[in-house]
Amino acid sequence: DNLRQETKKGKLARAREGQWNGSIPFGYCTGHCSKCTDLNGPGYCPHAGGADQNTADHLIAHPIESVAVQRAFQWYLTGNYSDGKIAERLNQEPLQLPTGQEIHFRTKGLPGRWPPGPFGKESIREMLQRRFYTGVVVYYGTDEKGRKRKRGNIKASFPGQHPALLSAEDFEKAQTLR
Repeated sequence: DNLRQETKKGKLARAREGQWNGSIPFGYCTGHCSKCTDLNGPGYCPHAGGADQNTADHLIAHPIESVAVQRAFQWYLTGNYSDGKIAERLNQEPLQLPTGQEIHFRTKGLPGRWPPGPFGKESIREMLQRRFYTGVVVYYGTDEKGRKRKRGNIKASFPGQHPALLSAEDFEKAQTLR
């Protein structure tokens, strides 16, 4: 019980400091490129293995994943695309890098659980509901019975140390469309 309380305090403290809790959200990375171990790093990210893009303890926009997030929201806000149609389009349309190389978008995967792969409507639904992309860190905490709060039931919100990938207004428009 004490460990649970201390963990909750630690998570709230990280959120107050603008730090993420848990695994790194899709669209972001640590920017420690010289020693990158991200599943969407070596062989996928053009910066992997190169000079570090970040020396601090906050996240930066992943050069490929962040574009996928921005495109997904852009398409969704037109009102012409469902989660499934956005997934199809992200899976089909590559990103052309400044070098001319084309990279096909893929999910981040989770080490030890599943590898990066194509988008599905579920991954797009998750993406389109993630307030983190507006540059804030939300803290859900637990309810009075000790259960984790659901996505729509935010206990607190704090300015994040990570860059916003979209405006709060666009995020709210997307939630209204949902």
